[in-house]
Amino acid sequence: MKNKDNVKVQSGKLYFQFCCIIIILLISGCAHKTAPGGGPLDTIKPQVVSIFPAVDSTGVSINLKNITLRFSEEIEAASVQNIIFISPPTRFEIDWENDQVLNLILNDMLQQDKTYVISVGANVQDLRKNKMSGSFQSAFSTGDSIDSGIIYGNVRLTEPRQVLTILAYPLSGSENEAWYRQAPAYVAQTNENGRFTFSNLKIQAYRLLAIADKDMDYALNPYREYFGIAPAEVRLTDSQPMQGPLNFQLSITDTVKPKLTGLRSISDVQLRLRFNKKILLEYIQSARIKIWPQDSIIVPAALEYNNENPSSIDLYLPLLARADSIFFCLDSLADSLGNKNYLSTEFRVPFINKADTSAARLIKYFPDHKSKNIFEDFPLRFAFNHPVYDTALAGQIKVASTAGNISGYWSKPNPKVWSFTPDHPWTFGDTIKVSLDSLAIQDIWGKSVQVQDSLFTFSVISESELGSISGLSRSVWESDNHIILRLRQLGGKKLVRSSVFVAGSEFHFPWLPEGKYLIDGFWDKNRNGQADTGKLWPYTPAEWIFSHPDTVSVRKRWETAGIILTLPEINGQ
Repeated sequence: MKNKDNVKVQSGKLYFQFCCIIIILLISGCAHKTAPGGGPLDTIKPQVVSIFPAVDSTGVSINLKNITLRFSEEIEAASVQNIIFISPPTRFEIDWENDQVLNLILNDMLQQDKTYVISVGANVQDLRKNKMSGSFQSAFSTGDSIDSGIIYGNVRLTEPRQVLTILAYPLSGSENEAWYRQAPAYVAQTNENGRFTFSNLKIQAYRLLAIADKDMDYALNPYREYFGIAPAEVRLTDSQPMQGPLNFQLSITDTVKPKLTGLRSISDVQLRLRFNKKILLEYIQSARIKIWPQDSIIVPAALEYNNENPSSIDLYLPLLARADSIFFCLDSLADSLGNKNYLSTEFRVPFINKADTSAARLIKYFPDHKSKNIFEDFPLRFAFNHPVYDTALAGQIKVASTAGNISGYWSKPNPKVWSFTPDHPWTFGDTIKVSLDSLAIQDIWGKSVQVQDSLFTFSVISESELGSISGLSRSVWESDNHIILRLRQLGGKKLVRSSVFVAGSEFHFPWLPEGKYLIDGFWDKNRNGQADTGKLWPYTPAEWIFSHPDTVSVRKRWETAGIILTLPEINGQ
């Protein structure tokens, strides 16, 4: 009898523990919404399946209290924060009815005879972290008709699958320097490929910006957010209510003044200067340098950007007598963007008298010995471990082909690297010999440069191994506009070609190795050879960028002809 009672007690305890476990699991399941487990991996992207007011509804009451969105799947609530917006700007609060249905509770009364656009950003994601394939837009009107304007385009992404915000500002004709600080009339987002679309816009003129909106406030902070200025103001009209494609490229405003932040003595012939950003070298050449106790002025022997940190500069000194310290003074600095600093900066540091005893050597040359299929426009390059005298190479390195000596010109990317470019391209199929007189080549301190190989050869690619690309650029604009077309090879080592053509004319890229290529380009309006990104104020549109939509194949001994590049045309350009 006692055993039976014990069994009943134990059974009761087990039943009670089981019930407790079930209750705990139910509570935790309610408290923490997680992705469903088991089964095949869910990769289906969520989408908006219905909306109230319905798409393109008219006659909607200005007293509308809420807008309802229904999704195809259960949505992670946090993912919708700050990425749902109504244009024209209307205040609202988000209220979830359940995991698939949310209501936008309107805080503002709607305006009469207005088209409203509801936009849902592409970052909305389901419980499996699948994001929408692009932003969603729907329109309704408190009047009798829906605005029909459309602007579409593309932003060249700086990161894979990047989502950018596009802002549309209506033009009033009296814009000032703060135009981009006003609230935009319409907002859209790019999909993972950089494409965007504004729909149901009011027929009028617009200025567009693309921004990497870090704080999701639908406003540009030009000093810490990447942005792109449209290449034209877009003017929608009743006869042309749709405009595009409008292509953007991102940039960032840099107004930070350059300054010297550190100075270090590396050896008795080398100083390292550290700056807050990359600066122009010519400003360092005018620096005042003195050593103590001699109190003598030093003229830099050579300068170069540090290989590991371009915002640092290595300054090479002539051979000096023993010194205690070095004094360095700069009166002005500038970077490549035109930011200048006129404040005098001074540093005084201990001078390291340890001599640099390393031997001067040629450490690398390009192309390598016995290289084959070198392109006809490939320059020779020689890399040294010490800076070399400006006149040390021209007479001491001989370049010859089977037909005789080859003339050319020398350039110096930095004091340790020299480049030789022939006056005429290498002859197809030829063998080139390069000989060096190592005893006559010296570094800037008079040391003879050690050369392991005094002779090397390479062969130029045969013309029979090459193909070409030709085509036509179509344009309705004036024919004297310059365009720069760029060619980039896919896969492996990328080959870049760039040439200037006239808009609306034929183009031709000869002597290309087999492979697949991308063609893009830009309108070089000011003919400076660069794709300018425009200015916020005084407002200057960016220069148009464009690209051929498909890759172009090149075969040896074959011209890939008939490529058509349709250049952009926007009302308002």
